[in-house]
Amino acid sequence: MNTIKTAIAIPKQDFVIVEKLRKKLHKSRSQILVEAFRAWVEKSRIQKLDDRYAEAYRKQPEDVAELNAVLRATSSTWPHEEW
Repeated sequence: MNTIKTAIAIPKQDFVIVEKLRKKLHKSRSQILVEAFRAWVEKSRIQKLDDRYAEAYRKQPEDVAELNAVLRATSSTWPHEEW
């Protein structure tokens, strides 16, 4: 993997958390911080998709007739189960 070394400043209490995690997980500080960064990037990507979906839904909400048609079409494929 092609890497670049950098220095960052983080609050002491966050550093303590990173240290505990890396020791518990047997990983380097870099691994912990890279994984956290990648998780944040993925969470941000998903949030943007959710925001786009919500905005599109606000612009053109589903109508009740359409939802009822989907329900009728799909409910017949569901197995009948006694509760």
